[in-house]
Amino acid sequence: MEAIKIIFSNSPEGIHFKKTHENHPMIFEKICLNMLNEGENIIGEGNAAKVFFVGHSPSHCVKVIKSELGEDAVQFPIDTERDIQEKASRLNVGRRFVPYPSFAVPKTEDNDTEMLVMERVNGVSIRDVLENSESFPASFNVYQFFEKLQEYIDSLHENNIYHRDLHEGNVMIDNDTGLPWIIDFGASQESIGSDEEEIYNLRTIGSVTRRLLNDNNSVNTLRKKVLQYLSN
Repeated sequence: MEAIKIIFSNSPEGIHFKKTHENHPMIFEKICLNMLNEGENIIGEGNAAKVFFVGHSPSHCVKVIKSELGEDAVQFPIDTERDIQEKASRLNVGRRFVPYPSFAVPKTEDNDTEMLVMERVNGVSIRDVLENSESFPASFNVYQFFEKLQEYIDSLHENNIYHRDLHEGNVMIDNDTGLPWIIDFGASQESIGSDEEEIYNLRTIGSVTRRLLNDNNSVNTLRKKVLQYLSN
């Protein structure tokens, strides 16, 4: 139990463990799996992964990649996801729109469980609201929300980052500010060449729908769904 607390702390021991976990994959995997088996709550699930609440560190959560991905799921290596998500979280746009990823546990010969430890968002997903399991925060303003969301997506694109999976489960609303958070960069990509090369490569990765290839269209779809919900 003490080891679990250490890896999520900013103590010298915790920092050392995070930097050297690649050298101890089996030990690290056992610690994380024991943590997840100790009654921790699942707070989200998609085609590619489950996300768990970390009771020993309420400000963190753990994304665990499923051994068998769901239909149409796209999940790039966890190190790639972490690197892109970190870049997205560090964009200088006034505030952070993406939870900061602390560290990743990649798949190796000795470890077949990929994990990503990251900051936990204090908010609700658009999906939860549309499905009536949660309510819009009191501070939510639909026009301000989507204006800020589009501005941030534009900033991602200016920095050659494409989320590619902006459905209602991956866009959250901050409980305090009512502003957007974007989660799950498992299908995201950085630009790799010319526009033609980019389109070609994106279209040849898995059975991804066209909806996921265009972040702007996804934002417009979300806006329409929320406005329709509010009008009912």
